[in-house]
Amino acid sequence: MPQTITDRAIVLYREQWRESDKRVIFYTEHHGKRSAVAIGAAKIRSKLAGHLEPLRSTRVMIASGKQTDKIAQALTIESFVPDPFDAQRIVYLGAVTRFISRAVESNAPDEELFGLLYSALVDISGASFSEPGAVDGIFGAHLFALATHVGYAPEFMQCVVCSRGEELIKFSPSQGGVVCRTCVVPGVSMVYEPAPEKAHTFVFEHLRWRGLI
Repeated sequence: MPQTITDRAIVLYREQWRESDKRVIFYTEHHGKRSAVAIGAAKIRSKLAGHLEPLRSTRVMIASGKQTDKIAQALTIESFVPDPFDAQRIVYLGAVTRFISRAVESNAPDEELFGLLYSALVDISGASFSEPGAVDGIFGAHLFALATHVGYAPEFMQCVVCSRGEELIKFSPSQGGVVCRTCVVPGVSMVYEPAPEKAHTFVFEHLRWRGLI
């Protein structure tokens, strides 16, 4: 008999797998990042397909296989797609799930990371923001918290070259953080602004340079 696990999972990504199947990448609450194949999920009448869309929290049962794990059951718990639809939030939500998919190793359980990911998706998709730039700030704060937890956060407190904490005027995605006036070199063009609402830009560019978003 194949071994099975049942867990709450966030759907990070899915792709075509052979002619009629889909491969789905989840981040689960108790089993970390897992991938499994949904047999027949590419067919129009598939009962699984609607429960395996990205940006969903799903109760999933995964059966281990010799070469690939299989999805035995899936049932949607909630969707993180904004209602009403908001394209900018979809971009931010996609950046968060893409980062977890690329930055985190498989089969390494981390319940705290699951909680951070869940909170990020809920806050970005569902909160009500009346001030311009508020969504940007929320996205930046959550992305920074996730990056810090998995060890990819940029340095904001001191120069990444000389460790000075004064005259931090530029941000270098390739060097991993802020650079002081003395250490700035040609090509570092991002002017550093310590305002919280600007943080998302620096974190995003840092992770994008590393191919994690």
